[in-house]
Amino acid sequence: MAATPDKKEAQQFLEFVKKHPHGASQGMLTAAGWEAERIAQIANWLCLQGRLQLMIGPDSKPSWKYRTAEEARKFADLAPEDVLVYQSIEKAGRRGIWTRDLKNQCNLQPHQIQKALKALEGRRLVKAVKSVQFKNRKVYMLFELEPDKEVSGGSWYRDGEFDEKLIESLRQHCEDMISSCGKATLSEIRQHLKTSGISKDDLPEEDIITVLRTLELEQKIVSFDDEGATIGDKIYQTTKWAQLEIYKEIPCASCPVFRDCTQGGGSRIGPENCEYYTKWLGLDRDVRQDDTAMQF
Repeated sequence: MAATPDKKEAQQFLEFVKKHPHGASQGMLTAAGWEAERIAQIANWLCLQGRLQLMIGPDSKPSWKYRTAEEARKFADLAPEDVLVYQSIEKAGRRGIWTRDLKNQCNLQPHQIQKALKALEGRRLVKAVKSVQFKNRKVYMLFELEPDKEVSGGSWYRDGEFDEKLIESLRQHCEDMISSCGKATLSEIRQHLKTSGISKDDLPEEDIITVLRTLELEQKIVSFDDEGATIGDKIYQTTKWAQLEIYKEIPCASCPVFRDCTQGGGSRIGPENCEYYTKWLGLDRDVRQDDTAMQF
């Protein structure tokens, strides 16, 4: 049991560490006037109170990180193994860490890892997240963190699964909004999607641009820069070609001899003797070079 230090001295020690959000090393504390023996006594006592987090650097030297009183309550009565697992998860950041790496880093048995994870999840200190890179693998990260895009897959994934319905719904919302308004900026489209509640997340601009790009490739909308728009903001509007989509299927639209085609009058090239119309209309017709009439 660590000896109880003088409360005033312990508070001064805590305030000093608080000024160093990335941790105060033993060298920093020594330079500030604390003796090595007092550092060990005070730091150990504050760690037991949950007000400091012990960290061991690559050089195997200790440093301490400040914890608020609220954080201390969450860590109260945690087993040393639980704290060790928490620290490894904290270091992993938004990419998370899976159980095999926890086992190797903490040098604990699988059942100890599972017990620690259960305790930490129960206190909402860590959470499990499905990885899109490894379908059958969960990674653990601090509860308050949002997973890295490499882990979550970004806006297009839900619980590790590609959300095709969300993308199609976003496409339809964007197209309808642009069509009803005549034209709209990227900022306006983003705000519309945000207020519509179609996605529980606030979609980043690059994801919305990706959706709009698919509509552009299908020639349903066009985009252009506008002097009155915000720098980097584009204006989107529906294209007239979108209204003529059906005509893409008519043979005339891509016919190489369209300009020479004449209806009636015994023309050598005309709709009456066009073999492409035969296939397009699904007609059983005999087309003869010397016959300009359709025979069904």
